[in-house]
Amino acid sequence: MDRWRQLHRSRYGNISYYSNSNRQRAQLHLYVDINIDECAVGEHNCHTDATCSDIVGADGSFQCSCNTGYSGDGVNCINIDECATDMDNCAEQATCNDNEGSFTCTCNNGYTGNGIRCDDIDECATDMDNCAEHATCTDIEGSYSCNCDIGYTGDGTECIDVNECELQVDSCDENANCTNIDGGHNCSCLPGYSGNGTYCYDIDECTTDMDNCAQKATCTNTDGSFSCMCSDGYTGYGVVCYDIDECENNSDSCDVNADCNNTNGSFSCSCKRGYSGNGATCTDMDECLGEVSNDCSAAADCLNTAGSYSCHCKPGYGTNCSDVDECSGRSHDCSKNAECLNIEGGYNCQCSTGYTGNGKVCEALPDVRGPEEQKTGENGSNLGLISGVTVAGFLVVATLLIIGFLCALKIRKHSKSMKVPLSINVAFGKPNHNLPALSESTKQTRLTLLQRQIQKKTCTKVSV
Repeated sequence: MDRWRQLHRSRYGNISYYSNSNRQRAQLHLYVDINIDECAVGEHNCHTDATCSDIVGADGSFQCSCNTGYSGDGVNCINIDECATDMDNCAEQATCNDNEGSFTCTCNNGYTGNGIRCDDIDECATDMDNCAEHATCTDIEGSYSCNCDIGYTGDGTECIDVNECELQVDSCDENANCTNIDGGHNCSCLPGYSGNGTYCYDIDECTTDMDNCAQKATCTNTDGSFSCMCSDGYTGYGVVCYDIDECENNSDSCDVNADCNNTNGSFSCSCKRGYSGNGATCTDMDECLGEVSNDCSAAADCLNTAGSYSCHCKPGYGTNCSDVDECSGRSHDCSKNAECLNIEGGYNCQCSTGYTGNGKVCEALPDVRGPEEQKTGENGSNLGLISGVTVAGFLVVATLLIIGFLCALKIRKHSKSMKVPLSINVAFGKPNHNLPALSESTKQTRLTLLQRQIQKKTCTKVSV
């Protein structure tokens, strides 16, 4: 160095001034002690990721210090991973990203902020979600969730309708119809039931007059419906009922001897004439047992038949059960020497005067009288004849009186419906001389027959 002293490093970095008193010329010279900054002039060996720090002093030096985010002696520096060593200050909801010598904090998805502070983003409120139309968006910390609405199925971002009716996951009552709709289903009670579809109860159409049964039908309530059944005596399908003619189709229970009378919805049985009973059972009436039950003449025999009777005139009576006069009709077998005497229902034969026998055979009596007695006898015969005529006239008159009396009694009997005992005594005089006399039994027989003929009407043989 020519005129200037060589610069030397000042440890303290101060500038010093020196004078050279040894110079020949006494001049004041300025000497400057200048510190060299190795860091500034690049005369250091610090790591590129280190900081060079100049040291001012007598010895003049520098110091290397690894930068923040690095570790080492300054000459050798390696990156510090703050994220791995929890040396970062990132928010909990942020992600730490290590850089050379540093790190960055980035808020996670669903959060917003500078990384050191991160706030949740409500994607549902800001329409930042991708939920399906039929899904519900639910904000969660740092994110959101999509859930398909009721009636739909899927992952939330795609939702399709669920057919609850087909899958039998509906809430309908067992007596309801399930109808699938978009996102749900409808329940409607079946006909015959009432309710909201989820609960259905049976309607009693019979008691609520909701049936259409015929008037002559019985309504029976069933589960969810009703049935109509025609009442006994009617036929049809319940809504329309027709009367059954039991008599015509032989479905009645009448006795074979009864008349069937069809009625509305039923029938009645009445025993035929000549039978008695309730119609279901009929027994023959024996009209011959009582006089009131038949109108046979007293001179007829009553013969009971099934359901009726017949009258048969007794022997000795004609077609009308009137007495046959065998004497006038020459249908008797009396002797020619006998007198035929007609009686009720028959005749008697009596031998004429001067004859003896049973009437059918008569023999002449021997004549043992003298001439005077014979004359007397002839006169006596005349007197006897006159006496007989007189007796006959008396009988006619008595008969007329009896007829009138009996008619009066019969009228009285009809009005009072009771029988009047009849007792008639007729006294017959004894015949004179040789006129044949009527026996007491003959008189009584004739009187009895006369009474019966008067009491009973003229009988004609009729089969009823």
